[in-house]
Amino acid sequence: MVPHVLGVGYAYNEYEVTAGRWKEFEIEFDYADNIKQAAAMLSFKEYICVAICSDVIPQDDLDILRQKRAVPIIVVPPSYSEEQRYACVHFGAAQYLHTYNHPMVEMFSEKNSMRNCLKIPKDKRRPLTIITVKDLSFCLEYRSVEIAGVCIDLTEKEFDILALLIMNQRQVYTYEMIMDSVWHDDFSFYSRNAISSHISNLRKKLKSSETASEHIKSIRGIGYKFEV
Repeated sequence: MVPHVLGVGYAYNEYEVTAGRWKEFEIEFDYADNIKQAAAMLSFKEYICVAICSDVIPQDDLDILRQKRAVPIIVVPPSYSEEQRYACVHFGAAQYLHTYNHPMVEMFSEKNSMRNCLKIPKDKRRPLTIITVKDLSFCLEYRSVEIAGVCIDLTEKEFDILALLIMNQRQVYTYEMIMDSVWHDDFSFYSRNAISSHISNLRKKLKSSETASEHIKSIRGIGYKFEV
């Protein structure tokens, strides 16, 4: 049976090109207009993964999809070309399999990385959320970050800050908003210098990515944002 990927958020004029790209690798690409339609399609058809083309990923949307089927949800930047998006989904699929210590993980290639997802028994598949930017892949549930397949060790706060920014791309977060989201009510640790220090360390750790560290933008005197 030919495996399928479900795409959400792709523009109508991109559908034919996108479907053609996936077909080169013997994978069919189905298109949903919105999350509600995608959830309905997940109810009656098996997919290798759901590829969402979006800058912002609302938690409610993730919950709707997770309730229907345990498949990886891979988020790609809408500003990317189709070739770049396909590469992002490939990195996301690889990270998904890394969480299982899959025996074929060392055999990944562009042609088989997505297909290996099918080798995980249905009752053991997990509905993980993976956001990809270039060679960076970020798994929300497993709190893991990889660059070109190599795990990057982040502290708890570094990961929380990256999660806040990467899940809400292009949105500016003030120092106070970051404090509220990451430190919650523990204001004893609050200072702009502390947040800046965490951002600086985070950028250094992401330096091995092509451009990931550059996507964390400083808004002088205000805060930060993640922008592709």
